[in-house]
Amino acid sequence: MDRIDAMRVFFAAVDKGSLAGAARKLKRSATAISRALNALEEHVGVELLHRTTRTLKLSEAGQRYVLACRRVLVDLEEADMVAGGERSSPKGMLGPADPGRGGAPADTRRIPYRAPERLGANAHA
Repeated sequence: MDRIDAMRVFFAAVDKGSLAGAARKLKRSATAISRALNALEEHVGVELLHRTTRTLKLSEAGQRYVLACRRVLVDLEEADMVAGGERSSPKGMLGPADPGRGGAPADTRRIPYRAPERLGANAHA
């Protein structure tokens, strides 16, 4: 079991309020969502969600666990963004979206764009 993926499934189920909603959000079958949740509950050793055919309700342990999952998933997303810093910076050429309209002359030259330097941990203030 991929625990990070299972945490995403759990968080999506809580966020959407149903297994079907989580399945739609994650583009998976409801069966796959249910299996991931069962595996996660088996791993942590407690029931995280009280499930019926019509409702989905967090257990007491689930209430604590969803907060921890949120922290982990946010930290993971931030780590990905930090690691991909250059990759995620805007790059390319700036120019009018539609030259010749809105007062921009048709022969407007495109301007190279370089993202501003990010301040690193060793930047001098």
